[in-house]
Amino acid sequence: MIKKDTIFIWTGLISAIPSGWVRETALDGYFPKGTAQGTNPNTTGGNATHNHTSSAHTHADNGHTHQVTIGDIHTYVGRGGTDFLGQHQHPTVTSGAISGGGLASVVSTYADFSNNPIYQDVIYIKPSANVSALPNNAVALCDKTDFANNTGNFKGFYKCDGQNSTPNLGDKYIRGAGTGQEAGGTGGSYTNIHDLTHTHTVTAHTHAQVTTGNNNGAVDEDIWGGSGSGGYQNSGNPHTHTVSLGSVSDVISSAVNSITTSETVEPAHTKLLPIQNRSGANAMALGVIGMWLGALSTIPKGWVLCDGTNGTVDMRSRHLKLTTTTTDVGVTGGSNTHTHTNNIHTHTSTGHSNHTVTISGHPAWNLSTGGQYYNSTIGMNPSALHDTTVGSATPTYANATTNADSANNEPLYTTVAYIKLVTMSGGGSLLAGVL
Repeated sequence: MIKKDTIFIWTGLISAIPSGWVRETALDGYFPKGTAQGTNPNTTGGNATHNHTSSAHTHADNGHTHQVTIGDIHTYVGRGGTDFLGQHQHPTVTSGAISGGGLASVVSTYADFSNNPIYQDVIYIKPSANVSALPNNAVALCDKTDFANNTGNFKGFYKCDGQNSTPNLGDKYIRGAGTGQEAGGTGGSYTNIHDLTHTHTVTAHTHAQVTTGNNNGAVDEDIWGGSGSGGYQNSGNPHTHTVSLGSVSDVISSAVNSITTSETVEPAHTKLLPIQNRSGANAMALGVIGMWLGALSTIPKGWVLCDGTNGTVDMRSRHLKLTTTTTDVGVTGGSNTHTHTNNIHTHTSTGHSNHTVTISGHPAWNLSTGGQYYNSTIGMNPSALHDTTVGSATPTYANATTNADSANNEPLYTTVAYIKLVTMSGGGSLLAGVL
C-alpha cells in the first residue's frame, strides 16, 4: 500500500524513527514545493535571502544660515610708534542664503533579508521497503475539507493542532531539518526588515556675501605730526565691512536606516491539512497525501498526482503551507515575487562651523577732507582686520523616496510530487493489495 520511497513527515526524535523507515536526506534544509506540470520532481531552487535595488535619489539642503560675530580689530597701525587705530566692533550678522549643498545622487540597496516564511523544521521519512501502513506518530497530509478527527476512513488520525497529543503545525510552512539535525526548530517571518544601505557624497556649499552694520561707537585715531608738532585726536568715521564665507561640505551621520515593510511576504502556496496517526499502531486511510521524488511515470499504483483532477487539490508549482482549519484546505495565497511601497527618508547632519571668513579691510580716511580714501601719511590702514567667529549650524535635508525593485522571495526548496492514495486493492481494505 505504501511503496518504498514514498515520503511522509516525522516530528519526533531521530532516534525514534520506526524500524523499516529512514530519513529522506534530499529534503534536509529544504522546503517542499510542488513540481511543475509534466516535470519530474527532485529539483532544487530558491534562495536563502533576497534584496532590492532602488533608483538613484538626491536630498536637497533645506537651507541654513550662520551667525558671524565681528570682534575687535586685531591689527594696530602705528606710525612713529605712537599712532593707533582704535578698538571697535560691529553688530553680529547673519550669513547669506546658501549656494550649493545637498546630498549627491546615489543608488541605494535594500540589504539582504531571509526568504524563510514562518516555518517549523521536520524530518522527512520514507519506508526502505514496501509497507502496509503508516507508523504511529507519522504525519501525512490531507485535502479533505470535511475531515474530522478519528472518524470514517481516518480512524486513528488527528489534526496537528496541538490537541490530542499532536504537534501544532497550523499556519506554518515545513522545512527539512538540517543535515543530522532534530525536528522542532522554528523561525522565519512574513514581514521584511531591510537596512536601506547607501552613502551620499555631501556637496560643498557657501553663502551669499553680506554687509555688516556700522561700527558700534567711534573709531579713535591719535595723529601726531612728528617731532615738535602738536597733536590732535579725531573720532567718528562710521563704516561697514563685507563678509564672505568660504566653501565647506557638511558632515552627515550614518547613512543606514532600517525599514520595516508593511507587506506580507510569503511564497505562492496552497494549504493542506497535516494529520497524525495517533492510533498507537500502524494505520492507513484512503485520502492521505504523501510526497514522491521519483519520475512522474513511477508514481505508485493506487496513488494519483495532486494536480486538481481525480478529486485532488492542485499542488503543482505551489509551496506547501499547513493549516488546521478544514475550510482553508485548498486555499491559495502568496506570491513568489514582491516589491515594497516607496520609502521616504532623510539623513541627519552633525552640523558644521568650519567656514573660513573673508572680511573687507577698513576704508581709507583722509582727516583733512573727511573723504574715505587711504593716505599713506595720515589715516587708517585698510589692512587692519577684525577677529571673526562663525557660529555652528545643523543643516536639514529634504525627504527623498526609494522604490524597491521586484525580488524573488522563494526559500530554498526541492520540488516534490504530491501524491494521494485513492484506491486500495481488495475492495478498499486498508491492508490488502500489491504495491
